[in-house]
Amino acid sequence: MFHEATDAGTVKWARWEVVNGKNAAVFSFQVPKKKAHLAMNVCCFPEVDSAGKAVFTSAAIGGVSGGGGGASGNFQTDTNWHPFKQNSVGYHGELFIDPDTGVVLRLITEMEPKSSDVVHQQDTRVDYAPVDVGGKPLVLPVKSWVITEVVPNGDSGAGGFSTRCTLFASDYKNYELPH
Repeated sequence: MFHEATDAGTVKWARWEVVNGKNAAVFSFQVPKKKAHLAMNVCCFPEVDSAGKAVFTSAAIGGVSGGGGGASGNFQTDTNWHPFKQNSVGYHGELFIDPDTGVVLRLITEMEPKSSDVVHQQDTRVDYAPVDVGGKPLVLPVKSWVITEVVPNGDSGAGGFSTRCTLFASDYKNYELPH
């Protein structure tokens, strides 16, 4: 992301901010879709074609034929699911850098999907810290958060829609060197 942001020429000083009790230099950036290689991959959306077919016939109500009402038939509810994938999505964000070491302490990215996409928002924050891995000090992700807003049935062609908002939080620990 840093290389894409510097290639796009959009890295700019933003402010100082305290991270883990220490000042961090915050830089903002924006990567347009044409220069972006970041992919959006969000699960899970129903495949509308696999929802099945309904075949109904009229049924009598109260013994009167043609009285309308009930129905009988076959409704299949087997649904397959697929992720929403889009390559080269534009994005913007912020880099939080330790001014003494140049180490990235935090990275925030906010994807810029099209307004017609079934994913309306995907924001990610990753915090980094020194971690001892097999006796070697490495700066690695230690915690991340992802916020999404999606339209679960957005590709169904229905006139209205509802949204689903999700917060995913992950802790990273017990790193090991490959054997």
